[in-house]
Amino acid sequence: MHSQFTILSKSLFEQDGVRYRIAHNTKTQSFKAVSTELLSGCINRAQYDRLTLREQAFLADAGLRPLTNDERDHEVREVLDNQLKAGLNSQTVSMVIMPTSQCNLGCEYCGQQHSAGNMPNPIEDRVLRRLEHRISRSPGATEFRVSWFGGEPLLGIRSILRLSRRITEIAAEANLTWVSQMPTNGLLLSPKIAHTMYGDANLRFAEVTIDGPENIHDQSRPQKNSKPGTDYQSIVSNLAYICSNINKFKDLRLSVRVNVHEGNVDSIEDLLQDLADRGLNAPAVSLNIVPVYDWGTDTAVGKIDRKEFAEKQLVLLDYARTLHFRFSLFPRSLVGAVCTATDLDKEVIGTRGHVFTCTEQPLAPGLDPERSVGHVLSLDPKKPRPRGDYDDWVEAGINGGVSTCRRCPILPICGGACPKQWFDGNVPCPPWRYNMPERLDRIAPMGGLRATSE
Repeated sequence: MHSQFTILSKSLFEQDGVRYRIAHNTKTQSFKAVSTELLSGCINRAQYDRLTLREQAFLADAGLRPLTNDERDHEVREVLDNQLKAGLNSQTVSMVIMPTSQCNLGCEYCGQQHSAGNMPNPIEDRVLRRLEHRISRSPGATEFRVSWFGGEPLLGIRSILRLSRRITEIAAEANLTWVSQMPTNGLLLSPKIAHTMYGDANLRFAEVTIDGPENIHDQSRPQKNSKPGTDYQSIVSNLAYICSNINKFKDLRLSVRVNVHEGNVDSIEDLLQDLADRGLNAPAVSLNIVPVYDWGTDTAVGKIDRKEFAEKQLVLLDYARTLHFRFSLFPRSLVGAVCTATDLDKEVIGTRGHVFTCTEQPLAPGLDPERSVGHVLSLDPKKPRPRGDYDDWVEAGINGGVSTCRRCPILPICGGACPKQWFDGNVPCPPWRYNMPERLDRIAPMGGLRATSE
């Protein structure tokens, strides 16, 4: 058998009378058009040994050299070792900060329980102390990246701006550049706030969720204490302003996230058409179409089976391509530490100062503050956070069999997706786990290949 991490296109393609399949190795990131004749030469070692050295080298580069069981196990260990070591040599220091525990929307599938209150000044001071010492533990770092999280982060903009002023000073003293990013519902991202966040909080990436055309979105993500009917227009107008004034936001990138569920799956094409008509297919915008999932609090309304969604996602991406939207067909970055929860040098600091390891723990009933690993007022800022629930993810979650990831072809680019979901008994595999062969079908024509029958 060849590399576990090599995936073949579903379809056959032809050029100049030769038939091919596309081979993609997720560990080496190689893409190769391999003739069916050559593919037949890598079924077993005896056939492979009869090939020319040039043919053998080509198949090896494509991840199609026959491997022994020991060799296949070794390449899996290499991937897992990379995950374990990933954070050690990182040049980026990062931290997730929740300036507020409030949210202005009441999304029907949200797993958070919001409450009034922004981060108090004494907590801000301790956050900054932790940040200073975190930077001092990484003398080779060149960048600091903060993720503003919520709730809705922009409800805590005063805290964001206070922290940003001090972070600018700390970064300058350490000779680091710094940037920020955030998920936001977009309702408060007015032109004035967008300029403020870009200029004073170094905002360089924002992901905004839009769940369908106006009537669907405003029903799925209604404002609290307000009649639905105006949110969609406000959000889209805010994003359109940034896109049409991108010369004033040169380094800002936007992502439009579409959470798909049974209630909106048939309306997403209408949404995409409207967004394109409003200029949101601009180069600064990427599209991220994902399924609604369960936070473990039984709040996910209308979940779609992930394999079923993977098929629908391809249809939607094909349509989005005709409208000139940008999106990632293949994850190209190798995953090291899969998330904040599996890296001791990363942490999530809640509004009231509790330190968590996972972004799905703060504000979640039964998890906040129960699953926190400490509090900024009592933890030693000179030391990394205490170990959390998922820091042994590779050993317990992957090698220990909690997940099926060890046998998965996309392990190098996925890393397990979400340890919390696995330990909660859910299967968080991303859509491309199920539709990667069909995705490969979509790049073959770019190389001049045309589909052909078996």
